[in-house]
Amino acid sequence: MRVKIIFCSDLKSPPSQYIAEDGQTPTGVAYDMLEGIGEELNLPIEMFNVAFSGIFAALDSGHCNGIMASTSKNPTRLEKYNFVDYWSVQSGLLVKKGNPDQLSTFEDLSGKRVAVLLGSANERRLKAANDKLTEAGKPVMEIATYPGNTTAFQELDLGRVDAMVSDTLVLSYFMNRSNGKFEIGGAPVPPATLGIIVAKHDVDTAKAFRAALDDMAESGKLTKIIDKWGVGEGLNVCTSTKPCE
Repeated sequence: MRVKIIFCSDLKSPPSQYIAEDGQTPTGVAYDMLEGIGEELNLPIEMFNVAFSGIFAALDSGHCNGIMASTSKNPTRLEKYNFVDYWSVQSGLLVKKGNPDQLSTFEDLSGKRVAVLLGSANERRLKAANDKLTEAGKPVMEIATYPGNTTAFQELDLGRVDAMVSDTLVLSYFMNRSNGKFEIGGAPVPPATLGIIVAKHDVDTAKAFRAALDDMAESGKLTKIIDKWGVGEGLNVCTSTKPCE
């Protein structure tokens, strides 16, 4: 019988999941959601902190029961894992206030330097945009990858990159804490569905997570968590009856 739920998570991605100012305590909107899942299943949760680039290997080796790291749905992951979707968000660019370089699409980053999370879907999107730029005979962007969104934002804040690319939940979090220095230049990527990744053979765990999230959505508990963190704008909750694409 399972006595706790262990999640693999990269705790460097505010506001989803990160370490609080005390340097020890996990926090964030996704972490609150995981605690809610634990309450629904009457089991304590534990976070196994691992860099995003190694997080799937950690799940594959049995270090945890699921991944919670703003992981997006794609055919490769659906083939290899169970995917329990919880919400969808767009992706875009965080730029200097006033957007002096007029950066609203990934192709606008031609010749620019951009920060992005290592191993993320947005890193792959930027590489695909570079392929298009090359085909068009335009200068490619310089893609700077970082192990956490906090570091990526610090590089933007220090002026070492021209833009930061992430989902709008992350960009809104940093924008609202920048004292007006930055804005979202554009959100050119259609909504992407994020979810908890569970091993393919662990069907019962995936079903339990799905049922817990559905109960949280129906009771209003999930809405309270979203409102607490102020991240509801542009966010669409996924349920069994209203799944995200």
